[in-house]
Amino acid sequence: MQSQTSGRPPIQIGWVVLEGDGSRTRERVEEVAGLLRAGMEEQLPEFAWQSAVVERRLARQGAQIDPLDLLELGVQEKIGHHWDFALVVTASDLLARERPFTYGVPSSALETAVLSSARCEDGETGTTRVLQLARFLFASLLGLPAGQDGAMRPPEIGQNTELVPFSQAQVTAMRERLADVGDERLEERHDGRGGRFFKLKTLAADPRGILRDVIGYTPWKQPFHLDKLTAAALLSSLLMFLGAEVWELGVGIDPVTLAAGTFGTVIAATWFLFSGQHLSELARDAGPSEQIARTELVLWICLFTGMVTLWLLLGAAAFTLATLLPRDVVEGWTGATLDPAARLSFAAFVSTLGTLAGALGGNLEAEDTFKAQFFFDEEV
Repeated sequence: MQSQTSGRPPIQIGWVVLEGDGSRTRERVEEVAGLLRAGMEEQLPEFAWQSAVVERRLARQGAQIDPLDLLELGVQEKIGHHWDFALVVTASDLLARERPFTYGVPSSALETAVLSSARCEDGETGTTRVLQLARFLFASLLGLPAGQDGAMRPPEIGQNTELVPFSQAQVTAMRERLADVGDERLEERHDGRGGRFFKLKTLAADPRGILRDVIGYTPWKQPFHLDKLTAAALLSSLLMFLGAEVWELGVGIDPVTLAAGTFGTVIAATWFLFSGQHLSELARDAGPSEQIARTELVLWICLFTGMVTLWLLLGAAAFTLATLLPRDVVEGWTGATLDPAARLSFAAFVSTLGTLAGALGGNLEAEDTFKAQFFFDEEV
């Protein structure tokens, strides 16, 4: 954050209430914001806790609201007001993708969470439940994992409304994360100016942290989560085994050309997915932001790692299948000896084309589904 308050780094939590949810929702959110601030001041007094509540209109609003729409709204407000974190509250139900329903969705990548008070009772009990949910989501943004008891017990476990304080270990973990958040951000050092090298400066500012975030996404599992991408890659790779011309090209291609083509294809496939799924548009009008630049870098590296993983999987499958095919038939097609080096060259050639086809198939994934895969930590 930009300034210090009484020598303590300020941490500002912004709350966004949807217009049309009624004055009662606004009053409840203001009460919960004050209670959360007081609770954090008690357990983490070395930070100057601040909160702000604003009311905003959402273009698409109904009985159910997509958390992605609320995340986008929250990110816009977070950057516009220079908040450290944003919590978006709605009185409507949230659209769940993996559960029958969801209370809320944290996105540590965006430092924003959305929560629904639709299933919370009226009165003091309901306010306490909203506070429980807000505490859980906020702590999730700070990297605390869910547990079966204590302050990080998910709200669907049990019906107890008792507010359990965070454990000492949890407080220590939050303190370390908040120390980074409280530091001055790049856009604040440069008076809000981005510049053409803003992303490089973001990478240089915390390369280890970015690597840690990438590992947290387990991007090597990507091919197993994006069905259309993997199906397109596998199908196109299998079809290539049926063409004599493909075998001739794959076996006869120059190794340097193949290596350069493979690297270029993986880069192109990554860019195609990133731009085709509009992953950079969640905060398109918000101006330069270290957090958004960091998120885009993490997503880009994750997609690149996923494409490399896909290439390796396709290559291993192609090499194995090439070994099982009748050798004399394939040598008749290619006019060359099908030794291990030739099979390896063909497998690399096939997996390169298959990876490019996979990127095309990945753009057939529903954009909201694709974004949710990367931006949602979980559905609570």
